[in-house]
Amino acid sequence: MDQRNTVLSEITIQNGLIADGNQKLNPCTKVINLRVRTAIPGIVDNHNHIVLLGTRPGHDIRLETAASISDVQAMIRARVATVPAGAFITALGDWNVKQFAEKRVPTLAELDAATPKNPVLINGSGTVANSLAKTFFEAKGITVSPTGVIANADFLSRVLKK
Repeated sequence: MDQRNTVLSEITIQNGLIADGNQKLNPCTKVINLRVRTAIPGIVDNHNHIVLLGTRPGHDIRLETAASISDVQAMIRARVATVPAGAFITALGDWNVKQFAEKRVPTLAELDAATPKNPVLINGSGTVANSLAKTFFEAKGITVSPTGVIANADFLSRVLKK
């Protein structure tokens, strides 16, 4: 990968690094024909993060960089600007309440303030929903507290199977 996002039809790798194509090849060089497939240097994912991200329900947001609940709200607002009203906004995993200044999950009211037109589900170090998501989950038999907290850890797999 370079600053211009160059796409090449062939590359030479010497000692684990992409080498200058004009370089004399080692006699033990192994040629691999990808047969039109794409190789992306530098990505080693032995437990399918790419697949997991691609199968997340709803329109996913990543909360790893949020330092406060207001940051979470801003991320939700930014995502809402790119999706239709009524579409689920989700943040599943890869965050912890300890990263937020408030040291707690956002409340139903705080999520409602970020978007009154989209259901929101945040699941990871605590699980919370806004009003629209609360209505959705309660219709599926999932108990949601008045503050939006969902205590049952296996609720998502149950809902997705229905």
